[in-house]
Amino acid sequence: MENDNLLFADGSAIRNTTCSYGVRAHAQLTSFFTGLIQLRQSQSLADRTRGLSILQRMREPGETRLGYSAAGTNGKGFGNGLGKVLWTALGDPLCQQQALTRIEHLPLFLDGVDRDLMSDMVTRVTMDILVDFTQDMMRQYPALATTTTTQDVMLWDPQKFDWTTRSCQLPFVGGKQLVLIPRSWVTWQPLMHPNPFYNRYTTQAVQDEQTSITPEGKLDKPYKWQIKADNPKIKQFNAERTLKDMSVSNHVQKYQQEVDQAYVPLDADEARSRILRGLPKAS
Repeated sequence: MENDNLLFADGSAIRNTTCSYGVRAHAQLTSFFTGLIQLRQSQSLADRTRGLSILQRMREPGETRLGYSAAGTNGKGFGNGLGKVLWTALGDPLCQQQALTRIEHLPLFLDGVDRDLMSDMVTRVTMDILVDFTQDMMRQYPALATTTTTQDVMLWDPQKFDWTTRSCQLPFVGGKQLVLIPRSWVTWQPLMHPNPFYNRYTTQAVQDEQTSITPEGKLDKPYKWQIKADNPKIKQFNAERTLKDMSVSNHVQKYQQEVDQAYVPLDADEARSRILRGLPKAS
């Protein structure tokens, strides 16, 4: 992973950005995920078959150079395995109870779903917007357009609610096309992370539930370490406790509000430093 730049597109960052590209992306990500949930919960076999196909035909976007092993990405598919895992998750009671409502909520609950996969999904669904951004930057900075190619790019069509391809002129760097991403979209770790959610919401709910007042008027509070020892599978417990508490408290929405209030875009110097880490070392 020496060539990994350790930057990832994050749905929560996009949710909080105010640039026109981010506003468009936020709306597109929301409609994509909401539509998939509707297809998953449909009584129609044709709808469910179509929804699963959408996930299985999604390909990793090698044009972005984000995440792990960026130099080796070749647009591989999510395929039957991972597509099926995500499709199953959309049928979870968490979706039916409207706790899990956004792409960036998935890593809170699903094993094997982390920042790299979420970055791939986010950039693939918003690829048409990223192409527009890149082409705007090419006009603003002509040096970006010095070497370009025109190739078919896989894009999401929100009107058809399906994948399509479009011939796009983009910079050609390192043997493949390059798509630029607004700095405000990227982070080095998920803004909505399963561990803080576990620490501050789901295990906290158990601690609050089991806290009592002694006859002497003192609080008898269980230790958090003991609660964690009793519930070591973080994502599984996050899902179970979130679902249990939905009638009295939506932990996901509270955590999302916390994340939104604390959001600060990635600093330019930090972004530059992480990008430089991904460049090949001089020999």
